[in-house]
Amino acid sequence: MASVTFSDPLLRFAFNTGVTSFVLALLLVFMLLAMRLRLRQNTRRRARFLSQWRPLLMQSLMEAPEALPPIAPADWHTFFAYWNHLHESLRGDVKDRLNHVARVVGADQEARRMLKRHNMRDRLMATLTFGNLREAAAWRELDACVTGENSFLALTAMRALIQIDAKAAIPLLLSQLNRRKDWSLAKIASMLHDAGGDVFAEPLAEAALRAPTNEAPRLIHLLASLNGTSALPVVRQLLAETSDEAVIAACLPMVNGIADLPVVRQHLSHPSGTVRAQAALALGRIGVPGDETLLVALLGDSIWWVRYRAAQALVGLPFLDQPTLQHIQAAHADPFARDMLKQILAERAMA
Repeated sequence: MASVTFSDPLLRFAFNTGVTSFVLALLLVFMLLAMRLRLRQNTRRRARFLSQWRPLLMQSLMEAPEALPPIAPADWHTFFAYWNHLHESLRGDVKDRLNHVARVVGADQEARRMLKRHNMRDRLMATLTFGNLREAAAWRELDACVTGENSFLALTAMRALIQIDAKAAIPLLLSQLNRRKDWSLAKIASMLHDAGGDVFAEPLAEAALRAPTNEAPRLIHLLASLNGTSALPVVRQLLAETSDEAVIAACLPMVNGIADLPVVRQHLSHPSGTVRAQAALALGRIGVPGDETLLVALLGDSIWWVRYRAAQALVGLPFLDQPTLQHIQAAHADPFARDMLKQILAERAMA
């Protein structure tokens, strides 16, 4: 009877499938246990390493330790992670003492080996280390990373080059800014601030004036976030010379004086809604009594965002009080304008 049962192909297939599933499930359990055991071992190893090296690195901030233990290959990532974290947390000459310790234990050589590997985690750690170490000997390798395919590695390498030699890194930075559209301008501005932003103000200003109209706005935004005072002459020159709406829209948020009022008023009637919206906001910052009539007229614009910005600017004028704004809202002939100003007044009341 049993032989008949197991001679059935369907039953034999079901039996084999069940056995295979059981074996695979058992194998998965063993793999999970092995991974958990390995994680626990790595955690303990990391804790042991840090318990030894944390006091040494903290001591090195005051004086050079008498002796430093060798670092095993498996512990380099832990060392680099803590060393870089400590480096980023400090300011001033104490960083040089950390760099001395790193060179004594051979961190510069290990970072060079890591940068040559295909593992992205290793390459990012090496790049970060070279920047904090200010390792000029790694310039060529970091330059290759900046122009490579991986954008995140390129940005990290660019930061490292700026840390090593800010002036020498300027040409490479300018060549990559518009190529790397996914690079965050806020991140780049932070990098430049840390390196001493004044070094970059003049080269960025010159580049913005020479740049094609499709590249200039990005440079203008970076220059303004870095040094608004240095950006103003460039901004005013561009506003006087260009007809490109993207450049004009990038420049208008940076104007900040009564001398800029004529050009701001001029752009309230620009064909581009983006430019009109930015001009409205600019007028809200620097406008004088009488300019409110221009913003009241802009409340009737055909584009929602222009009406919204005009209402924001109008409410932000310091010489208009609440009763005056309410009178403007009630007296406007355009129902869309009345609704928009009512919305902005309500938003201000809730703020």
